[in-house]
Formats: sequence, structure tokens, C-alpha cells
Amino acid sequence: MGSRVASIISRTELELETLSRDKLHFNIGDWVEIIDDVRELSQAPGEMRRITVIDAPRRIQFTPALPTAMLPGSFPDSVFSRVRHLRVRRWDQKGQVFRSDPDGMPVQVQDLDATGSTGLIAVPAAGVTLLLENGVTVSFASTGTAGFRAGDYWVFAARTADASVEILDGAPPRGIHHHYARLGLLDVAAGTVTDCRNAWPPRGGDASTGDRLALGSAIAGGAIAAALIETLFDKGALTLEESRTVLDRALRNVSLHHQTDGAREAVDIITTLMRDRFSARRETR
Repeated sequence: MGSRVASIISRTELELETLSRDKLHFNIGDWVEIIDDVRELSQAPGEMRRITVIDAPRRIQFTPALPTAMLPGSFPDSVFSRVRHLRVRRWDQKGQVFRSDPDGMPVQVQDLDATGSTGLIAVPAAGVTLLLENGVTVSFASTGTAGFRAGDYWVFAARTADASVEILDGAPPRGIHHHYARLGLLDVAAGTVTDCRNAWPPRGGDASTGDRLALGSAIAGGAIAAALIETLFDKGALTLEESRTVLDRALRNVSLHHQTDGAREAVDIITTLMRDRFSARRETR
């Protein structure tokens, strides 16, 4: 069960696009992972939180607050979550977690509902078998020399018709596999971005097709520039004022190359968003 975030109400409250899908629903006491594209593409985990649900406005509340890097400069904000693809995923673990002893008897190893719990099930030591549910167990012979990575997952079939469970024996993770391509080059001194993407569909078609392509290209170009500049700022390669100056120049150049109203509006939104973020960084540094 998952949902995109429609609006960030505060550091501890989110408005979701939906609270339910089919027969699945976000419920009070559920553990959820809050993650965005920046976290996922950096192979970093999301933030686990135990939630309280407010049905009518489709909101969830939690503590502690999300880290500053995952939040806009002011609240409420419905743009930041859309640009970063902020989303919430429900995880089904809760309550007591057990392993089996040599005689096959359950031994409690964690209580996910206990005060101070993070909601995370610790990876068991080699040879230790954890009891998941309905006869499904898991153990790891080795975590490998590099250990597990955020996003590693396995898939197996559990059939209700004959109560069988597909056995995985020495199976490596199925993913996640990220594939990368050069999107653009940022010239910090000139404040320009060179687009390295191959446009698809090719240029041409009616005016509406061109407008949609221009809008998508402007959003992508502006987001690329903003992400690169923020990375340089975080690493100390640019000061706060230098970051804002380069950002203004880069987005001005993106806007000049895309003259449709929607494209210019998209660049304006990204400009305002990033200025707010840099202003927030000034207050916290």
C-alpha cells in the first residue's frame, strides 16, 4: 500500500492523495516509510514513522519530525512534494518479532510496538531464522562483503490453493538496479546548463505536442540545475550567495530556451522553491 504526498502540512503532518486502495488502507499504528527521489536514487533509506490517521482530510501525523533536507522552507507546501516525488509506503510489520531456537520454539527478539522502537526489524546474524507470518521464515547465510543495500528485495510465491511457499535457497537480491545517463552539464561560472538528453518523441508535430515537450524539458532542465547546485552547496564548493546567484543564472537560461507559458511557470516554481530552501539553510547554519 502506498500513496503520493499531495501536500506537506508541517514537519510532522502530510496530506496524501489517497488513504486506501482496493481493500488496503493506512491505519492508526501502521509503520510507514516516507521517501522521495533524492533518497531513493542516492540508495539511501526512507524515514520510518508510526502514524496516526485523520480520514477526512486524508492526513497522517507522526513523530519525530522529518529531517530538514526532506522539507520545504515553509508550510503548507504542495509544490515541494510534487517536485521531489515524495511518497509514503506502508510496511506490514508490527508487534513482537520472533526467531526460532534449535528446538523450533519461538523466541522473541524485538517488539516493534515498544516505546522507542524505530519500526525496523534488525537483519539477523548468519544462521538465525526469523519467523515472519503464516509459516514463512527467513534467514541469511551471509550478507556478503559489501553488506545489504537500501532497497534490496526478494520475491517468492505463496499460494493459498495448496498452502505452499516457494523456497529461495542462497538467492541474491533481485534489485533495486539503477541505471544512469548523463542528463546535463552545469557550467558554474557561466550559470548555464547544456542539455545532454535525446528528446523523445522527436521534435515536430502540432503546437500542443511542442508545448508539452517544452514544459517537460523546462521542468527537467530546471530540476537538474537545482539538484547540481544544491549538491555543490552541501559539499562546500559554493557559498550560500554563490549558490543563489548560479541558480538564478541557470534557471534564467533554461527559461530563455523554453518560451511557452507553462515552461516559464515551471521554472518560476522551481526558482521559488530553491530560494526558499537556501533561505532555510541560512537559518539553520
